[in-house]
Amino acid sequence: MANPKEDALLKAAQSGIVAKLRELLATGAPVEARDVNRKTPVMLAAQGGHVEAFHVLVEAGADLHAVAFRQLDLLEVAARSGNVEIVRFLLQRGLPVNGHWQPVNDVLRKMGHDTPLLQAVDFGHVAVVRLLLEAGADRQAKYEGKAAVDHVKQRLRDPDYADQKQQYREIAALLGEAMAESDRPMDSELREVEKFAKNARRPAYMQMRERLVERCGAGRPWAPLPDHGVPAADVIAFTLARCKRQKTLEELQIEARKAGCLLIVAEPWAPGEDASLVQFPTDNKLAVVAAVGTEGANYGVQTSNVIAWLERLDGENPFHLVFCNHELVGGSFLGPVKGAKKLAEQMVEFCSSCLDEGPEDAEELALMLKKRRSFLLRWD
Repeated sequence: MANPKEDALLKAAQSGIVAKLRELLATGAPVEARDVNRKTPVMLAAQGGHVEAFHVLVEAGADLHAVAFRQLDLLEVAARSGNVEIVRFLLQRGLPVNGHWQPVNDVLRKMGHDTPLLQAVDFGHVAVVRLLLEAGADRQAKYEGKAAVDHVKQRLRDPDYADQKQQYREIAALLGEAMAESDRPMDSELREVEKFAKNARRPAYMQMRERLVERCGAGRPWAPLPDHGVPAADVIAFTLARCKRQKTLEELQIEARKAGCLLIVAEPWAPGEDASLVQFPTDNKLAVVAAVGTEGANYGVQTSNVIAWLERLDGENPFHLVFCNHELVGGSFLGPVKGAKKLAEQMVEFCSSCLDEGPEDAEELALMLKKRRSFLLRWD
């Protein structure tokens, strides 16, 4: 049978009613009472961010190291609430910064645990994240396959959290500069897409279009796939029937670049097959990627991530954009590949599926990059 004093103490702690807490404690209510989830009164006070109630319970002898269901501990519920004073107090009292959790089997070890840092990140509590990191929190810890950085990426992409973007940007900065590209704005690329209609009136572009009509036959308006990219004016798709040589495509792409536009191969191609080509009225390859909406949604890779990665690549190893559609992007380097081993490792990290066809590992991929002077990233 439930103890009325225990229930009353738990409710007072959850609501932060200090006078009631003092009254109940004075009349013998057990400070270590438990609710249905095994949370104690001090946990409920911390969870609600009720500082005074929290300290009343601490002074009454509450066990700061008690754990609730699934080994949830006091620092974790405090991190979730976002109260800096309570979190700092607990850290000063020596609570383990990564929580009390210990896996009892291999399944739980693989699943991981929702650490104080993960809780603070998930709820966007910047000051608490800073405190925990300063105390040595493990930023690589994962729960159900997601580390703190993954939670930040997810929140920055989620329109439901638009009002909290600044908080998550600040958390991204605390977690390290590697997060910067996950929230990279595409303003300059999208502004260039808006100029497509104007660019298409340039004589050189119009002449190149006529050249493609002569070579491929009448073109057709191009549009990105649903839920990908952005609408773009005066982008034309062509089909080069039974194209036998790669050199033919390369020559057409060179002509297009000289005309101030880009001719992109939109689908994987082999000699003798029809080649799907798209003429974009821009010489900005990143604007093409933005218009197409290249991404790896199943891998948590958004178009902004792809653009940021390619921008960094272009700074280290300049390239011409050759292939591009909603799930792949590829190019040819303008010169010998610099730092091929490091680049191969970065490619595998960014697009693990680049090893699905061809190279067995990053070392073999590095050799291919140096030999072919080209790259292809593909997410399926």
